Amino acid sequence: MAVIEESNKRGPLEGLTLVDSTVKFTNQIMEEKRRLSDQVEKLTQKIDVMEQTRKGDGVDREKFYEGASWLAQQSVAEGEEALRRLEALRQDFRKRVTETGCSDAFMRERLAEWVLDSSERIVKEAKEKAE
Repeated sequence: MAVIEESNKRGPLEGLTLVDSTVKFTNQIMEEKRRLSDQVEKLTQKIDVMEQTRKGDGVDREKFYEGASWLAQQSVAEGEEALRRLEALRQDFRKRVTETGCSDAFMRERLAEWVLDSSERIVKEAKEKAE
């Protein structure tokens, strides 16, 4: 009986006050829950966007490396072609020197000019193909 008497001393509206404060706290908790749920949704969307971007970067990076590999192969092929042409030029030079006997200084000078001009032309053509 002592407990009942004590609660009656606080007044008959104490129960309503407790219910009211409980409802207020519940509303605050629900608002906080909604706010946190919205934040979780926004962060989840950001993570999804970042993952898609990362996957896209991987595809772009793969395409870049494929292109770089192709370009390197083409450059090697062009370089080998230029070397083959220079080797043919060198052999042609040796053949011309042997045919002329090259005792004449004028003829040696003409052959040297021919080799230099031909070499420059081959290098220029290889450079133009590379660009």
